[in-house]
Amino acid sequence: MMGPAAARSRSRSRLARLALAALLAASAAGCAGARKAALREDLAAAAEVSPPQAAAVPAIEPPAPPAVEAQPPAAEPQIPPEHVEAHVRAQVAQRMPGAAPTTRRKVAATVLAESSRAGVDPLLVVALIHVESSFNPRARSRAGALGLMQVRVPTLREQLHRPQARRADALDPHTNVQAGVRYFRQLLDTFGATDLALMAYNAGPGRIQRLLAEGDIPPRIRDYSRKVVAELERIRNALLRPGRAESLAAAPRGAAPELPLAAPGLARPAAEPSIAR
Repeated sequence: MMGPAAARSRSRSRLARLALAALLAASAAGCAGARKAALREDLAAAAEVSPPQAAAVPAIEPPAPPAVEAQPPAAEPQIPPEHVEAHVRAQVAQRMPGAAPTTRRKVAATVLAESSRAGVDPLLVVALIHVESSFNPRARSRAGALGLMQVRVPTLREQLHRPQARRADALDPHTNVQAGVRYFRQLLDTFGATDLALMAYNAGPGRIQRLLAEGDIPPRIRDYSRKVVAELERIRNALLRPGRAESLAAAPRGAAPELPLAAPGLARPAAEPSIAR
């Protein structure tokens, strides 16, 4: 059995342990509180600091499309004069199959010479003859127009300065083409436009001037100009067909290279009646 002294010693030892435990617990609690307080201070300090600003990134412009150079309009094909001359001879020969070779050559030579003299496209003259008379040198109209270019005797006298010229002179292919091309040149100078000159060639310059003053040209008169221009395009397209220029260049001068029967521009419509000339 433990004595009173031992019991008291044991009790004091227990109290000392309890006090130490309480002290340790208080110390731990104090440390934890201090850590919490420090953490709260750190959080508060962090909240006062502005967040770092992201560096501004410059906007990236899309690359500009490559510059495209403007393309000039396609130029009309340049046809050597000798090819045009050969084409005129071939067209005349093909369109006057019943005429003597000397007549065909003379007509082609006159078309080329008078066109050059007047500054007129010889292919346009070929188209004009086609619409006027279908290349019939004996063609006659109700208005008294005669021959390949349907020229009236008074017009022939004026253009060729031959006051004594007669009906037979207007039916001569060479004389007729001379007067017709010069008259057309005069109309070009008067009206300043190919379509108006063509309409005046068919309907008469006085009538076209009156219609222009009234501001109304009937479709029938305008259609004549369209017919001639359409025929001109067919003649040009025939010349521009691949290999056509080479065959013309290789043909002997005065010869007519073979053309297919369906070649553009070889139709023979009825002669366009000349209203006034």
